Amino acid sequence: MIIPQFRTEPALKNILKRYREWHTPRSTGSRKIPMGEPGSGREFLQFHRSLLDEFFAWNAVHHAVEASLVAPWTAVPSELKVPELGWPHPEWREPLSDVDLAVAEIRASTNIPSFGSDDELGILLERTIINWIHGAVAAGFCLEEPEKKIITTLDAVQSTWFYKIYGLVQHWWNRFLYPVSSFKDNNDFKDNNDFRAAGSSFKDNNDFKDNNDFRAAGGGFKDANDFKEINDFRTSGSGFKEIVDNPGGKHFKEILDTYGKQTALPSFLNNLLARIKKLEERQHLKKSPFIKPFQRPPVGRGTIRSKRKKNR
Repeated sequence: MIIPQFRTEPALKNILKRYREWHTPRSTGSRKIPMGEPGSGREFLQFHRSLLDEFFAWNAVHHAVEASLVAPWTAVPSELKVPELGWPHPEWREPLSDVDLAVAEIRASTNIPSFGSDDELGILLERTIINWIHGAVAAGFCLEEPEKKIITTLDAVQSTWFYKIYGLVQHWWNRFLYPVSSFKDNNDFKDNNDFRAAGSSFKDNNDFKDNNDFRAAGGGFKDANDFKEINDFRTSGSGFKEIVDNPGGKHFKEILDTYGKQTALPSFLNNLLARIKKLEERQHLKKSPFIKPFQRPPVGRGTIRSKRKKNR
């Protein structure tokens, strides 16, 4: 489905502008590191994560797209795994002539053989599956024009398929950063997933107590999922800072509740939203500090006069 609001909404226009510039060499916002070179993989992952975060923040407020239409894939769809679409050998020219998409998917899913860093993961995904999947989606799902053209061009962010594709990328990235067993039912992290590199678990060192302050995590949240500038949840009543303005003064809790229903969000973000919601539920609204007229004690001249009358 094509998202028509990309033609009118400033926040979505900015996402489209950023995506086009990032893929356009020598433009203002073009990528800093060419594909395949050291550092390019992490840049690829971080850039597309920021696009997804901006889109879902906007959609949480405007409800323009159903969550099911932008829900992330957790594996390459079986409909695309056919030779007619180039699976598993797309027969590209050098230097990608030896690409095996099936091997790439297995390695991304299992981390076997293990990646030395998420940069290596990003390089593999960009050079293999992501390099192939845009065209495969256009052909394999029989998209109609103009969406068939959009998903294979620099306008791809306007299609709901884009968020399924890069939701899959985020899924693999999360699995690498936080091994499968680290996301338990109680949303705790394993000891080897300490964002602050303090040598102990994230849960033990920063267990989201009642005074839960996201700023207390040091530089950890910046590396894992930076909400400070894009999605500042601490601003009561302003919704998602610097992305969209609060429409009509909606209560902050309502915005968070809506955002929490977005199934395409990374697991880490869902974890944070769930904990924020619990804090909201714990917080009691204070009554007005002002005393109502009929509750005010007698003071001033009126009190003095009444006392004089009693003394007579």
